[in-house]
Amino acid sequence: LLCSPVLWLNQHTFAHHSFTNDYDNDPDVHHFPYIRTHPKTPKDRSSLFCLQVYRLYVWVWYAFVAFGECIWLPIRSMASESLYGLLQFPGEGFGCVSWFLSLLHLASFYSFIIRAPFMALPPPAAAAHVLGYIALCGLFFGFCSQVNHFNSESILLPEGGGLLRSSADRGSIADASKANKSAWRKPHKRPRRKRHGKEEKSPGVGGDKEHEKRGRPRRGKALRYKSWAAEQVIASNNFCNDSVLWTMLANGLNFQIEHHLFPGVNHEYLPLLRPIVLQTCAEYGVKYKSFDSMADITSATLRYYQELAPH
Repeated sequence: LLCSPVLWLNQHTFAHHSFTNDYDNDPDVHHFPYIRTHPKTPKDRSSLFCLQVYRLYVWVWYAFVAFGECIWLPIRSMASESLYGLLQFPGEGFGCVSWFLSLLHLASFYSFIIRAPFMALPPPAAAAHVLGYIALCGLFFGFCSQVNHFNSESILLPEGGGLLRSSADRGSIADASKANKSAWRKPHKRPRRKRHGKEEKSPGVGGDKEHEKRGRPRRGKALRYKSWAAEQVIASNNFCNDSVLWTMLANGLNFQIEHHLFPGVNHEYLPLLRPIVLQTCAEYGVKYKSFDSMADITSATLRYYQELAPH
């Protein structure tokens, strides 16, 4: 794919991993100009938002992901010295190195991905090769990256401190936000393990089965404090964790929750962290979202897009 290392370091490693799904700080929720990916995106920003109820429309834009990451965003960030007004280019402390690496990346992409096919193939075949490569890389990366964070249970409410639940089980967004914010602001106390010789149940385990089933915080019981780690789990989704094939194809990023909690751990070892993360999420009442198939998680993302489409 040969994505710009400077752009990736600033946009993804720093901003996205620190402020996942935060509209005001995460550049990854601003990539698609004609897909409304967040509730805070103004509905009237594009007249094409209404088309995101169709799968084909979304998939066509996925085909442009590699073009955006490798060509458009690097050039745009260098020209404007900013990325969506959220990040400055170059990043603090990088200086001339950022410019050199960014220009080197563009020269390398042009030489190996665009120019090389035209040197070896007839122009029509070379053009088809370049466009096909960029589109297929974009589709694959688009599917594997968008589903990891975009569905109705992974986006913080516009007011902050809660989940954007599906329309089937929520009232108004403002009411849900008010309730969830109260739960998140409760002071946290470590659960006592034993009392009168009997082991106590940890928060979020036992008791209110309906809340456990739906994975939502019980006020005063679970998720009693705002935590970066809890937000990372809520904002991320796993898929096909039992599939060796998908783990290889996604390079371990189907363990997205573990990746966000431990971004410095090699993807090869993320499956080993899963049992520990599962146990900790159960202890603190944080819903661990894992989809059994690519079709399931893709459908959840498309339903979320349909909810956000202006009607």
